[in-house]
Amino acid sequence: MVRITEHDPEPASASPRDAEAHKLEGNRAFGEGRFEDAERHYTAALEASASTSDEGASDQPDETGDASARREDAREDDRATGAGTTDGETRVASSVVRSNEDGKTTTSRRGVVDRARATYFANRAACRLKLARPNEAAEDCTRALRCDESFVKARLRRAEARETADPKDLEGALTDCEAAAADADADAGLRLHAETAAARLRPLVEARREALKEEMLGTLRGLGDALLGNFGLSTKNFEAEKDATGAYSVRFVRNPS
Repeated sequence: MVRITEHDPEPASASPRDAEAHKLEGNRAFGEGRFEDAERHYTAALEASASTSDEGASDQPDETGDASARREDAREDDRATGAGTTDGETRVASSVVRSNEDGKTTTSRRGVVDRARATYFANRAACRLKLARPNEAAEDCTRALRCDESFVKARLRRAEARETADPKDLEGALTDCEAAAADADADAGLRLHAETAAARLRPLVEARREALKEEMLGTLRGLGDALLGNFGLSTKNFEAEKDATGAYSVRFVRNPS
């Protein structure tokens, strides 16, 4: 007697097309203010593209078309998928050219670039900012920049996340803004936004540095007074004087006021 056993067919593996479909659904949900739904779709896009992201590092990029046309294509895709609030699939910077239609990685002067996954991470970061989860948003932006280090929009989004994170990372936010402002390949509008944000952040960072310096000096004075007290002295018995060259010398004061 022959026994016939039916086997369920193996599920089809996720493809870049599946990832793109999730990205488009995510863009739609984001545009409608359904940020949790959008986050789920971008996560699904990342999961669908994960199996292909490591396979295509040696793929040759398509080098047809000029850079200005490719940049315009990227802007058109941004406008079509959320008026620039979230990002389209294809980005172009430096000598990076259009990614293959299968969504695999390409190689540029700046190294291996996976624009599709960089976009999914950056878009999910936008959702997490809207959902008041800046720490997670900053992590997603960092992952996006690992996929494409020239992704200026992800860098600026990370700056925003770092500024509102818990604890705040104003130094990191300023670093991101200054890097974006200095990127000659970035869109002029993004560079202006970065310069404006950097100008706003610099005094905040300087004030924070001064506060930390005073806190550190206060701690050192307390330690010094504790030690010098054994000899009937305190840190007030020592004054630091700055000379014309910018160097400091320490002067002993017998009876400080």
